[in-house]
Amino acid sequence: MNQPSSPDPATIRAEQGDSWDRVAAAWARWWPVFEAAAQPVSDTLVARARLTPGQQVLDVATGIGEPAITAARRVLPGGHIAAADIAPAMLTQAQARAARLGIDNITFHRLDPAHPTPPEGPFDAVVCRWGLMFEPDVPATLKAWRARLRPGGRVAVA
Repeated sequence: MNQPSSPDPATIRAEQGDSWDRVAAAWARWWPVFEAAAQPVSDTLVARARLTPGQQVLDVATGIGEPAITAARRVLPGGHIAAADIAPAMLTQAQARAARLGIDNITFHRLDPAHPTPPEGPFDAVVCRWGLMFEPDVPATLKAWRARLRPGGRVAVA
């Protein structure tokens, strides 16, 4: 009997990006309620990544801006966050949220989480809150993240 083949990782990621695009407005609408409960996770990721002023950080699967916004505050002065997501609508919400908060040390990138290659880098840390669980090829993704780190860099994942 022939078994059905699994979709390739690129197809899975494209479908996920489309799905997250469809729910971005609802995430933005419910952000204050959701983040009241989720902020401790962002705080923990930033602490575990040992972020300090001046560092360069990659936030993968930022959604509508976390933990990028939490990290952006921690790396001031002089630090920068590259916030990446596969869903353009989520990034639009994240950019608007950062602008409303007056946070200007984040750039936003539409990226495939397995191949985080924004123009910035290398990074002192990679953080990811609840994105790795959606990744169809975790070993390849972690390897790609590690390749973007400076020696001694850290990865913090929830």
